[in-house]
Amino acid sequence: MPLISTLISALFITVVLIPWLMRHATRLQLVDLPNERKVHSHSVPRVGGIAMVIGMLVPFLVWFPKDRLFAGILLGTAILAAFGIWDDRSDLHYRVKFAGQILASLAVVVVGDVCVAWIPFLAFPIDTWWISYPFTVFCLLAIINAMNLSDGLDGLAGGASILSFGLVGLMAFQSSSYAVVILTLAVAGSILGFLRFNSHPARIFMGDTGSQFLGFILGVLVIVMTQQVNPAVSAVLPLLIFGLPVIDTVTVMARRLLAGRSPFAPDKNHIHHRLLAIGFSHYETVVLLYFIQFGFVTIAYLLRFHVDSVVMTAFLAYSALVLWSIHLLLKHDLVRRYDLSLTRLGWMVLGPVRPFLQRSNLPRLIRLTLLLVLIIYSLQAALHIRQVPLDIAILATLLALLAFANLPTRSHMQWADAISMYTCCALLAYLGYIQGSTTDVAVRLVDWALVIVLGTLVLLAVLLSPQRRFETSPLDFLVILLAVLAPLLSVQIEGYSSVTLAVVKFVVLLYAFEYVRNGMAVPDLKLLRGSLAAGMLLVGASIFWAAVPV
Repeated sequence: MPLISTLISALFITVVLIPWLMRHATRLQLVDLPNERKVHSHSVPRVGGIAMVIGMLVPFLVWFPKDRLFAGILLGTAILAAFGIWDDRSDLHYRVKFAGQILASLAVVVVGDVCVAWIPFLAFPIDTWWISYPFTVFCLLAIINAMNLSDGLDGLAGGASILSFGLVGLMAFQSSSYAVVILTLAVAGSILGFLRFNSHPARIFMGDTGSQFLGFILGVLVIVMTQQVNPAVSAVLPLLIFGLPVIDTVTVMARRLLAGRSPFAPDKNHIHHRLLAIGFSHYETVVLLYFIQFGFVTIAYLLRFHVDSVVMTAFLAYSALVLWSIHLLLKHDLVRRYDLSLTRLGWMVLGPVRPFLQRSNLPRLIRLTLLLVLIIYSLQAALHIRQVPLDIAILATLLALLAFANLPTRSHMQWADAISMYTCCALLAYLGYIQGSTTDVAVRLVDWALVIVLGTLVLLAVLLSPQRRFETSPLDFLVILLAVLAPLLSVQIEGYSSVTLAVVKFVVLLYAFEYVRNGMAVPDLKLLRGSLAAGMLLVGASIFWAAVPV
């Protein structure tokens, strides 16, 4: 099953497209200008949604089964993307936006046969199309606009939604619905590629094209997952899966109605606006919202097979706790009074030892240790190869040649370094995945041990770097949440642990390579390139020795 290929190809396509789209954003008239309702103070290209849609569509077209659902999703995505680009260029009237959303929803409902049959607290399904179709369209419209309204801070909509996509993909994997898993990974890869440019301070926005696309695909996947693939789960579960966008939209619209204004009138009453008013920084607000959404997703997974009343009670209780906590912090100004910030928390963790550790040149030692561990990791991957496809052998050799060609240069060839880094991480993750259970316990323990060592070294390097060459972002906290959650869930799924290891390994390797590459002197840069070239050459040679045609 091309699960890893789907994730990596979507990520790679998105990362490659975004810089090109950013350069042409002004000519395409796709630039977000600041105003009194927005938190950014300068113009930002809003072409991320286009890159995300294309990044998802390529692996989707290649690997998704060609059935009614495929046709419905493809048609609906095309319609919504067209209206989204139009809106990002011209700021459409909300009636025109609704028309595009309705057309896209009708396409996936009628053509793709995606409909809601089981409604919460009803013991029997709805089997009449003139009720289920309009209700399904209403549900899709609700989540599309909820996601669109929640896109107010750098990295917020993408980071919060990827947690929901992760849960849907996990449940689909458990239910052996690999079509849903493929689409989930395609979207997740495009989001990860986008977030590398959208974490605060953002260099790019997703625009309405991206936010509506995420809401549409997530809504479709949740309906398919809970209504068709595994109807045994609670019909209330979508409320927890959507989580943050739902309570944000409901509370904002309620405030507007109570104030005698239109529920669609723009204002600054969203949850992220309230957290900013409390005293949290942009960075801290996004991180806190990630943790809130993480809570929704975790509760959804734990209660997925419980009765509707239990799931609804959990949703209302957790939502009330979140909203009450925000109200309490705002009312008593607790954040400013007690300086409750992530920066202060970091200083409390390290305390007075941080200056000593910085003076001891420990960051330099950590970077060199990372280089050594990366070389060891490449060697152990090559030594335990059994049987792999020939195309992987060719890829490893080409990667080694690219790194060798880049070795003599005395400057940062960013495109070559980036290609080498991303491809090397993906290749090493894939090698660990295809080995799976064919290796013995000792090898698998070494594999996990090296991943843990790399992750720990990167974390220490981030905390101790005096020049802040590798500035942490909300995306880093998102990666930590995913890395923590994946191993915990993998033990419950037969055969899932190898997939989990591959994903976690890819993320850890990516951060390790990126840290040692960022801001390095020329000798260190050459050492990185040389170690990468040597390691991949050994991997390529070992693979050729055991390669089999496919």
